[in-house]
Amino acid sequence: MTSFTSFIIMRRIKFFKIVASGLLALGVSPLLLAPNNLDTALNVEAAIDVRSIDTTNLSDTQLTTYYSSAANLRGEQLQSALHDIIKGHTSFRYSDTKDIMKITDRDWVLSPLTEAELANYNFNNHTGIGDPYLKLLYGGNYNGTEHAVKWSEDHVLIWNKEHTWAKSHGDFGELQPAGTDLHHLIGADAQINRYHSNLDYGIPTLDITPRVDVRGFATTAANGKNEDSPNANVFLPPVEDRGDIARALFYMETRYYNYVSLADPKLVIVDDVTSSTHVATSNENPGKMGWRKVLLDWHKSDPVDEYEIHRNNLIYNNFQGNRNPFIDHPEYADLIYDPIFSGPSSSASGACTMDYCAYYEPSTAELQSISVSSASNNTHILNTVYHGQGLQLDVVLEDGTRYSVAGSDPDVTTSLDGVLLDTIGFINVVVSYTRYERTLSDTFTIIVEEAPPVSDVNHVLINEIYGGGGNSGAKYTHDFVELYNPTYAPIDLSGYKIERYTASATNNSSPTSVSEIRSGVIPALGYFLVQEARGSGGTDALPSPDFIGNNAFAASSAAARLVDADGNEVDLVGFGSAQLFEGAAAPAASNTISVQRINPNVDTNDNSADFTTGVPTPLNSPTAYIAQFERQVALNPNPYCNGTWGYLDDNYAAVNANNHLDWFKPSAEAKQNYIYLISQNNNLTHFLEFEFSLPAAKVPLKGYDHAAFLIIIVTVALIALSVMTISVFRIRKKD
Repeated sequence: MTSFTSFIIMRRIKFFKIVASGLLALGVSPLLLAPNNLDTALNVEAAIDVRSIDTTNLSDTQLTTYYSSAANLRGEQLQSALHDIIKGHTSFRYSDTKDIMKITDRDWVLSPLTEAELANYNFNNHTGIGDPYLKLLYGGNYNGTEHAVKWSEDHVLIWNKEHTWAKSHGDFGELQPAGTDLHHLIGADAQINRYHSNLDYGIPTLDITPRVDVRGFATTAANGKNEDSPNANVFLPPVEDRGDIARALFYMETRYYNYVSLADPKLVIVDDVTSSTHVATSNENPGKMGWRKVLLDWHKSDPVDEYEIHRNNLIYNNFQGNRNPFIDHPEYADLIYDPIFSGPSSSASGACTMDYCAYYEPSTAELQSISVSSASNNTHILNTVYHGQGLQLDVVLEDGTRYSVAGSDPDVTTSLDGVLLDTIGFINVVVSYTRYERTLSDTFTIIVEEAPPVSDVNHVLINEIYGGGGNSGAKYTHDFVELYNPTYAPIDLSGYKIERYTASATNNSSPTSVSEIRSGVIPALGYFLVQEARGSGGTDALPSPDFIGNNAFAASSAAARLVDADGNEVDLVGFGSAQLFEGAAAPAASNTISVQRINPNVDTNDNSADFTTGVPTPLNSPTAYIAQFERQVALNPNPYCNGTWGYLDDNYAAVNANNHLDWFKPSAEAKQNYIYLISQNNNLTHFLEFEFSLPAAKVPLKGYDHAAFLIIIVTVALIALSVMTISVFRIRKKD
């Protein structure tokens, strides 16, 4: 071997060592910088493109092997053992999960696949087999019906991805693995998903607002308060989804049992109201969701079904490589969460499979009675076809067994199935339920009404800005920003910020000051008053503000930007000589004049077209109910509203005693009645033209992410330098 050949070989060896070292650094650096926990090393990211799809449903024998290390355990020992079994799954980018739902959330009855198609499934194909019907969470009106939703239907308007464990409850966002975990990230009806927002799950008994889906069909979903949470709303999902959600949350608490990082946090289910937005930072400060006692009830009343089992198998076989233990072994919930459960300790055998589930042994007793549940939403829209999916039946068997049945159950029929509702008013409906050989019936009343007009705007708007507060000649002592909600659902403003900019600020400027709304909800079609800085003058205080900030706006020229809790811009208004605006700046204001949106339901993204000036008219949440109720009735008179505007529904008979003035007192009763009216009027059939979702959050680099990024840059630079060195050597040698 010549010295030159030896030199070349050594050079190549050195080059490959450098490349290998760089690649090793790329793979290992996040592990070195993350907390010392083996979970991190096992969280592998995968990509999707074309692959074979395994639709095999595991047998009891296979599941016995999978859960063998959890046999004969209970309590925290069982949960810890299950965590060790399911942790460290393969994770995917959030952007990939939409495509993955073509398989995991597929309606396999309406969109079957042949063996050949399964063997070579192209996730990038958005037509043909790549455009299946989906089985949506909260989508009882669509699943298996003529309204079935295809994957290609608008992902923002019709369906979207529901984090059953609200991503703000721990602040993992859309980060891997928690934010993209397919065992709790499920395709859902977009409207009901928005009503869930980031609320705890519970059963409302006070201030109940029934919810309709994105196309206006009634559901058994609702928002409201109860005795356990009299000051905070909870979310009640449709009856057919409650057990699925409970098991998804049990999985999340078990999979994320120990704190590893912001993206892999510790999560805990509690029996309490939790903060709508909080950061999980340690085992002592986990992300929380409630309510456990309600979830345990749902777990039993809405049993595991074949679709849920099949979805669990699809995720395990094709994507994450881990399972939801509470679908395979429903008894694990009893063993972990119920300290007085008297059943046997966990066994690795006897799992729920497609063939048999030993945990659920349904009663063989006959029907004793059925009744339409008060949770049913019986309001429907004129000129729509009636379907019973919004119904919920309370069933009692002769042996005392009680359970609920959704109107979508094939054993439930009504006298109006498939009938066009072409007359406004009240209609009596007979509903029947068949079990074994016995059929029982109940009669209930539905309301048919016209759909009210709605705004084309799907987000909170800046409606008025006043910067002359406390100045010479001013009426009001404080500046203010008035927000308006043009949608038919309350919006939680917790974490929203109002950023103040001077007239000379540009898109590259940082705000001069910021008022962060730490808590508060803006009602449907309602206002939210943010009191800002005070001046030394002025004669009148503002109406009671919904939140107090500290921004001091210039009277004539300035800009305000509204951003949501994730940092996304929601609205921007610049006025006077401001350099920061939408389209063009709104007119200048003064010490006695504010900048006001011309039509609170219109946003053309041109401040000069959308705004005018006038005498300040600050409106807060309570006073907004008065103006908006009057506007609502004027635009859409209801057949059951009389001259005093008292609501005549029997369930709200107390309102009848109120005269016009009493109705509009800013009282708790008036608010409750107003919200009920709005809820009854939001059964809209044409939500298709609206876009509700905000842009995806931009997640900043945090902590060890910065260091990992630096190591990657240095490694790439070393590789590039090595390549350049060899290239120069070759050129010189050639010369």
